[in-house]
Amino acid sequence: MSKMAHFPSLGLLFIYLLTIPAKAQQSPAPNSDPTYQQLKNVSLREAVEVKDLTLKRDAGTFHLRSGSVCFLAPVSGKVTGAVFTGDGVFTIEPMLSFLCSSVRPV
Repeated sequence: MSKMAHFPSLGLLFIYLLTIPAKAQQSPAPNSDPTYQQLKNVSLREAVEVKDLTLKRDAGTFHLRSGSVCFLAPVSGKVTGAVFTGDGVFTIEPMLSFLCSSVRPV
């Protein structure tokens, strides 16, 4: 009678072991998305010398006095960023007046 009691457990274990490879094949490896891999391994491309360049975006303003801007390689056909080396200033103006009291210069 004790031999019969072990067969159901062994059968469930066998079925479970058969399903493990199927689950592993269905789900992709973590961080295997091609776009993610491109972003993770992005490299620098062309550099451009700049002098007295002002870039305004929303409430922020970059004033690049002098230096160089190096663009990142495109990911999925789009340039995702740039690196500036040189002398410059970034300023931001709070959109709402009540935020002015909570933002103070360092």
